[in-house]
Amino acid sequence: MSDVRQPSIEVRFEGGRRIVSTRQQRPGGGEFVHEHDFPDALVHQYMPTSPGESVPLYDGDFKFAGDDEGRTWFGRAALIWYPSPHVLSSASSPSRDVTDFMDIRASGKREWVEMPSIEVPLKDGVLPAQPVGPTTQPMDSGRRRTDRLAPQVIGDGSAIDRLTFLVPNGWDTPLGSGVADPADLRRYWHGRLEAFPTGWHITIDRRPEVNRKFWARLRDENASAVTHIGQIARDDGSSFDAEDAEPVLQALRLAFSLAVGRTVTPLLPVGWRGRHAVWARWGGAHIDRVLNTGHFLDRQDGVEQLRELIERVVDYCRVPERLDVLQYATSYYVTATYDVDVELGVALPVSGMQLLAYNRFVEQRRSHTKKQWKALPATENEIRLLLDDCKIPTGIPATHGYLRGVSRKAQSSEQAPTPRDALGCVMLLRNKIIHPTSTKPGTWSAYEWSEAGDYAAHCLLLAILNTVGYQGRHRSAWAENIWEGVTEPVPWAATP
Repeated sequence: MSDVRQPSIEVRFEGGRRIVSTRQQRPGGGEFVHEHDFPDALVHQYMPTSPGESVPLYDGDFKFAGDDEGRTWFGRAALIWYPSPHVLSSASSPSRDVTDFMDIRASGKREWVEMPSIEVPLKDGVLPAQPVGPTTQPMDSGRRRTDRLAPQVIGDGSAIDRLTFLVPNGWDTPLGSGVADPADLRRYWHGRLEAFPTGWHITIDRRPEVNRKFWARLRDENASAVTHIGQIARDDGSSFDAEDAEPVLQALRLAFSLAVGRTVTPLLPVGWRGRHAVWARWGGAHIDRVLNTGHFLDRQDGVEQLRELIERVVDYCRVPERLDVLQYATSYYVTATYDVDVELGVALPVSGMQLLAYNRFVEQRRSHTKKQWKALPATENEIRLLLDDCKIPTGIPATHGYLRGVSRKAQSSEQAPTPRDALGCVMLLRNKIIHPTSTKPGTWSAYEWSEAGDYAAHCLLLAILNTVGYQGRHRSAWAENIWEGVTEPVPWAATP
């Protein structure tokens, strides 16, 4: 028999810190002691499952909202990942002759059809626990139905202490402050990010299983999974209503998406009072699968970059009109970087920069009237005003040889005394799509389109970062050194 003893654990509190000591007997004698004071990792009412697997939400009896006869069904509701995240219910009724009250009327007319929602019973205002294992009720008797549920709210979201949420297909940054597994305090990892926008305390923990192999699996299998758990709380610990956190959730979606260059949307927010989950919003959202897109976030410095980005974006979006502007600008950026033809990859960022330029000079600063703005000679003048104001360079980067080729060809064909800069090349190509002439877009190679789009998209990203007041570092799309850990200040922070 082996005489190796299992490690023992001791927990003590010193000066408000929880000290976890793990003692392990060495094979040759003596004792090894390891200590940490890390807080518990965040938990969520609906804990993640493996990549691609549904996240169970409820198992038991329920009724469909709007059923005048009040029939009881039993079954399960779960978050399904594909083709996009949505909540699906699978239910059965003991009656075999019941008529489905949600059947679409055979009117022969085109009409909107409202998706159903279900009424989940609560006990003392507390949400039912997440189901584990197979459904507890038989699913093979009576009438059966499977429904894609409409987004719905369950429970009372007033006076909550905190709100937690799931982050699908997030970001690959292995660092952060330490957290411990609340189910086994001996287990810990580094993966916490904390941000403090005005009035709020935002915490985001990476899941312990999310490592490079996990990311490779998501990419190779084109799968989706929860990679982080987040929490929103007041910075002074006071209570708030769930609706108060809605603008924060929307702003977080924009910050996450800007960071990685694809859509990352918080899912399944849950409100808590103390240890009890009392409110939830079930529903799906658009997310993008894991691809290497975007240039902002660095794997090594990402925690600090994302911390500042979250604080800047949440603070900027406190004004609803600003939230709208940033949402549209981010949509242009993400669409251009994630999955679009190279020609549209040039046009979309220009539209995003037009939006930001008009908002800055006409709506915010009012340095131009609408009439003066409309009188500007061309779209290029609008964009150039924005880039100059943000101190974003318009010269052709040394890394973009094909874009320099566009400049040479344009100078020759236009018989211009000076070559076009990078912005001038982008506008030349963009106009070939927006205002087609006898010179067809096919005149230019895919490499020239790609480098023009790369430059334009990075200009849009930098303009968005400047708009929200970001002052930190970023990975530049124009840098010659692209190794991990190589970042540089944003142009306006680096320029005296």
